[in-house]
Amino acid sequence: MTEIRTPRLKLRHARETDLEPLHLLLSDARAMAYWSTEPHASLDMTREWLGRMIDIEPDEGEDFIVEHDGRVIGKAGLYRFPEIGYLFHPDVWGQGFATEALRSILDRAFTVHRLPSVIADVDPRNTASLALLARLGFGETGRAERTFEIAGRWVDSVYLKLDNAACSTPSGPTATVCDECGSQFLSSSSKMASLCPDCSHHLYGYDNCEHMFVRDHCIRCGWDGSRSKYLAKLIGAKPEKP
Repeated sequence: MTEIRTPRLKLRHARETDLEPLHLLLSDARAMAYWSTEPHASLDMTREWLGRMIDIEPDEGEDFIVEHDGRVIGKAGLYRFPEIGYLFHPDVWGQGFATEALRSILDRAFTVHRLPSVIADVDPRNTASLALLARLGFGETGRAERTFEIAGRWVDSVYLKLDNAACSTPSGPTATVCDECGSQFLSSSSKMASLCPDCSHHLYGYDNCEHMFVRDHCIRCGWDGSRSKYLAKLIGAKPEKP
């Protein structure tokens, strides 16, 4: 099981014994003020929430319990790639724990999972969270009204994104455009400089990427699923995203 150590924190996968400390967090009205659900009114609600966290498939996401000095103080991770989420107990706010945890999460997202970007959805009233993500390099990509209904009241969303610097810097894999299908892809993911892994596989027999699509893009190679009419006819597929 993956475990991340930072100077002050331990991030680990959830287990059933986390039920009571997680309930203390998820039932706290201050912690849940800008969350997408109401504070948990019972242990059963938290038990169901914890079960979903434990059962996350490795190819779908990765979420962590955050400990400080042996105490559960929050949770942080990518419940569903590539969206980041985090929640910390009010008793530890203002000590930099969220920043410390998220830096390790983002580093793993980009270097281990090779995500082209990480996104976030934040209640616009949550100015502390918006400031935190801005310090980490996130930029706003849009806003939407009435995205969640919580206790009979609609709330809005601010959408943010942080791109993987390795996709655009000379020291890491660069993003380029496939000459055949027109999709962007990470140059390091293909054996051919001018063709994405899918086109180089079907046209020249090179190994293809084991694609994992999140929001219409493969998080491993960047391909958007496009195929040219010629290639689609060649392999008997539609000239569009699969």
